[in-house]
Amino acid sequence: MTDFNVDLEQEDMVDYEHPIPERIEGLVVQLDTDVLCYHYANLDDSFAENLEALKEGILTKMIMCGASHVNSHTTAGTKNGREDAAMVKEYQCTRAKSKDPIKQARVKALRHAIGIWTTHEQVTPMTWVGIEADDGMGIMQREDPENSVIMTVDKDLSMIEGEHCHLETYKRTTVPADFGHIELQVKKRVSPTTGKTSTENKIVGYGKSFFWAQMLMGDTADTIPGLLKISGDDAEKYCPKKSPDKKRKPLACGVVTAWKCIETAKTELEIAIRVMQLYKNYYGDEYTFTTWRDDEITVSWRDMMYEQGHLLWMQRYPNDSFKDYIREMAANAIISK
Repeated sequence: MTDFNVDLEQEDMVDYEHPIPERIEGLVVQLDTDVLCYHYANLDDSFAENLEALKEGILTKMIMCGASHVNSHTTAGTKNGREDAAMVKEYQCTRAKSKDPIKQARVKALRHAIGIWTTHEQVTPMTWVGIEADDGMGIMQREDPENSVIMTVDKDLSMIEGEHCHLETYKRTTVPADFGHIELQVKKRVSPTTGKTSTENKIVGYGKSFFWAQMLMGDTADTIPGLLKISGDDAEKYCPKKSPDKKRKPLACGVVTAWKCIETAKTELEIAIRVMQLYKNYYGDEYTFTTWRDDEITVSWRDMMYEQGHLLWMQRYPNDSFKDYIREMAANAIISK
């Protein structure tokens, strides 16, 4: 197989449904190649054909992002300790069990092969061991925010400040370093077979506000539960019944409930304090439950919060953690008084 080390003509690699942006010299795209490996792992073609298509796809994304260089990010090892930290539910278990093992093997082989592709001057392979590619993309973005853009479909990275470009739609968003923006999106769907209407609710947005929303509603794609329930008192406070006839019971913290709890928060500190209080009010200082590994443990609300924070937090620099972020917020709150 001939190595893919030639510059293709730009018009050979464009997405004709979208205009080609002007190239910005010095702009580097932090590309989620983990996702592209899944996209190009076509089992009807040979591995060699998959790899050639993947390499061309990487350069296409660089062009459609208007960048002059691409850092190609893949995950090759453990995932920042998230598998060990997860106690309530197994981390990414739904994703792993739903995948075809043959395709998974092809994806793994593509990640390895693309991780050693060093013959193209516009491509730098970034193979991450110990953390996920998502964390690596966040770290690289913050090293040079003026000349970097994250390109992914993963909403988890929406908390990382700087410029973002959607991997498929090429929509660009500039994420601020603080609160950002969140909103409840309600979509009505009509079944083509039954004619019945269903409603899909999602909290969408970016910045730290979206991260804290995830701390409540979780992330089903990665099997991260978030806050299981809010207390009865909080249910009455944020989701009151029109005519309550008895004391409210704890309420499952789904998308709509999460939104009602945080919709009035306007600052990063305000939404953080509110989410922490919700955790404290439900779990208390002693909460006993059986982990997904069948171990019965007793923990505090802080332990439960730190677990979810560890699973959801994207690193901003090497060895960064959710606990570091909490400490920084606490210090800033004290200084600002």
